[in-house]
Amino acid sequence: MSLDVKNGATTEQEPQSHAKNLLKNTGIFAIGTFGSKILTLLIIPLCTHYIATGDMGVYDMVYTVVALLQPIAVLAIPESLFRWIIDDHADKKSIYSTWLGLFVGLTVSFSAIYWLCWVVFRFSDAPLMYALVVLGCLFQSFQYGTRGLHNNKLFAISGVIYSLVYCLGCYLLVARLQVGYQGLLYAMLAATCVASLFLVIPQRELRTFAFSGVDVRAAWEMLRYSLFLLPNQLSWWAMTMLGRLIIVGFMGYSANGVFSVAMKFPSALSMVSNVFTPAWQEQAVMLFSRKDKDAYFSKVFNQYALLLVTLLIPGVPLTKLFVQIAMDSAYHSCFDVVALLYLGAVLNALSAFAGVLYMCARDTKGAATTTLAGALVNIVLSLVLVPTSGLMGAALGNLIGNATILVIRLRQTDKYCSLRVDWWKLTACAVAVIISSLAASAASSLVEISLLSLVCLAFFCIANRKSLSLLKGFLKR
Repeated sequence: MSLDVKNGATTEQEPQSHAKNLLKNTGIFAIGTFGSKILTLLIIPLCTHYIATGDMGVYDMVYTVVALLQPIAVLAIPESLFRWIIDDHADKKSIYSTWLGLFVGLTVSFSAIYWLCWVVFRFSDAPLMYALVVLGCLFQSFQYGTRGLHNNKLFAISGVIYSLVYCLGCYLLVARLQVGYQGLLYAMLAATCVASLFLVIPQRELRTFAFSGVDVRAAWEMLRYSLFLLPNQLSWWAMTMLGRLIIVGFMGYSANGVFSVAMKFPSALSMVSNVFTPAWQEQAVMLFSRKDKDAYFSKVFNQYALLLVTLLIPGVPLTKLFVQIAMDSAYHSCFDVVALLYLGAVLNALSAFAGVLYMCARDTKGAATTTLAGALVNIVLSLVLVPTSGLMGAALGNLIGNATILVIRLRQTDKYCSLRVDWWKLTACAVAVIISSLAASAASSLVEISLLSLVCLAFFCIANRKSLSLLKGFLKR
C-alpha cells in the first residue's frame, strides 16, 4: 500500500506505478552506464599487454590522487547542485547562478594552493593532474545539473560518449603511439572535455549566469551541505589510497598493479549501483515525505540486495573465464581476491542506498561519520593483514570496512526510514557466492569454468525470477 501523490489517498496501483517509474529511469541510466563500463572493461586487456605491472601501479597512484583532489578542490559542491535544483519549486536560474559563483571562487582558491605546492615540491605530471582535477570537477557538475533538470537521457548518452572517446584515446596513445601510462591519463582528459561540451551545448540552463540571481543564504546552505560530504568522499579516498600505499610498502608496485586490475572487476559490478542509485535518488526524494514509505523502501532494498548478491554467483566464474582468456599471465593471480572484492562492492552499493536517505533529509553528517568509521576499520585491518596475508588481507580489509559502513548507516537512518532487511536470505546467498568462488578456483580447464558459469547463471535467474518477470513485462510494453 502507498499514499497517493496528490491527495494522500491509499491506492493499490501506486506501488506498481512507482516500480515502473523506477525501472524506466534505471533503464535510461543503464544505457549510458552499462555501455561506458563495458567499454572501459574491454580496454583492460589492452593495458595489460602494453603497460608493465609497475607502470600500471604508478598510473593507479596518479589516478587515485586525482580522485582525492577533485572533491577537495571544490569542497564537493557539485552534489549540492543536484539536491537543490531537483526540487520542482526551485528557482533554477538563481540556484545555478549561486552555485556557479561558489564553484568559480573555490576553483581559483584551489589553483593558487596547487601551483604553490608545485613550486615547493616539483612533483611530476603536475599540469596533466591539474587539468584532470579542474575539468573533472566541471564535468561532474554538468552531470549533476543535467540530472537535476531531469534530462536523464542526455546524461546517459554523455557516459557513452565519454567512454568511446576514452577507449579510442587509449588505443591510439597506448597501443599505437606507446605513450605508456600517461596515455591513459591523456585519453581521460580528452574524454572529459568532449563529454562536457556535449552536456553544455544543448542545455541553456548550464550556460546562464546572473549576478542578480546569486543568493548568499542559499550559497551558505549549499556549502554546509557539501562540506559534510567532503569527509565522506575523502574517506573513500583513504580506503583506496592508503590501502594502495600499504600494498606498495609491503609488497611493491607490481603487486599494487595486480591489485588495481583486480579492483576493475568490482568496479564493473558497481555499474549496477551507478545505474540504480541515480534513479533511486529521484524517486526517494519524491516519496520521502510519505508516512508509509518504510514498507516500499524496504521492499526495494531487499530486491536490490538480492539482485546484487546473486549476480556474484555467476559473476565469479565468468570473471575467471575472462581472466584466463583475455589477460596476460602476469595478472592471472588477481582472481584470487576477486570474490572478496565483489562482496565488498555489494556492501558498498547497499551503503549507497542507505546514504540516499541522508540526501533526502539534507543531513549529510551521518554520511561523513559512517564512511570515516569504515575507512578506519579498513586501514587498520590492511596494516595488520597485508604483511601476513598479502593481497587477500587488503581485500578482507575492504570487505569488513564496507560492512561497517552499512551496519552503522542502517542504524543511523532508522530515524528517517526503518528498513526491514531480510538478513537470512542475503546471508544464504553470500554463502552461495563463496561456494561459487571455491568451485571456480578448483576448476582447471576452460570447459569446466564455462559449465560452472552456466549452472550459476541458471541459479541467478531462478533467484530473481520475480524481478526478471517485471522487467520482461516492462519491455513488452
